[in-house]
Amino acid sequence: PMLSAALARALCHANRARQLRGDLQTRVLVLDGSVTEADFSLQSSAMNSCGFAAQSGGVLIDCLSLGSETSVLLRQIASLTGGKHKHMATLRTIDEELSPALLFHFLPGPHVRKELTVAPAIENHAACCDCHGEQKHLAHVCSVCLAVLCSSATAICPACCTRFPRYTASDHQLSDDPMLEADGGNG
Repeated sequence: PMLSAALARALCHANRARQLRGDLQTRVLVLDGSVTEADFSLQSSAMNSCGFAAQSGGVLIDCLSLGSETSVLLRQIASLTGGKHKHMATLRTIDEELSPALLFHFLPGPHVRKELTVAPAIENHAACCDCHGEQKHLAHVCSVCLAVLCSSATAICPACCTRFPRYTASDHQLSDDPMLEADGGNG
């Protein structure tokens, strides 16, 4: 499933609705049922582009995650656009949990949401690698498409197929740093 294509289409419809009626506040609600973060790893660049387009267009993107694991990428997009992200891992019944969550968290507009007393959203802006969909605090980035890669051993970018020059760790060793040699190499 291509969530990025569906999100881009929803943003096009929101833009058309705002052009017809300028004072309309548009929002998008994403219902996420993914099992792991890797489900969106190949779409991360396109989904980030949709997030930035929504931010510049003033469209809020909300997300309700119903899967076993919450998506860092969808949390980041919701945070970027001023929307909300809610994770409900265990869902017993629709009328006991899903309906109240939709009514309380996602139905109110942005001005009313500020007045509601809810727990602050947890913001995690760790990058997710495009290869495996795992969270990385330090990663390599493709200089062409900005795809996040977990290893420098990759010779070709999986997102845009750009070839990288061969890189060896011996080219840039820390021991060449005069500051490290001054204290015997002990940090």
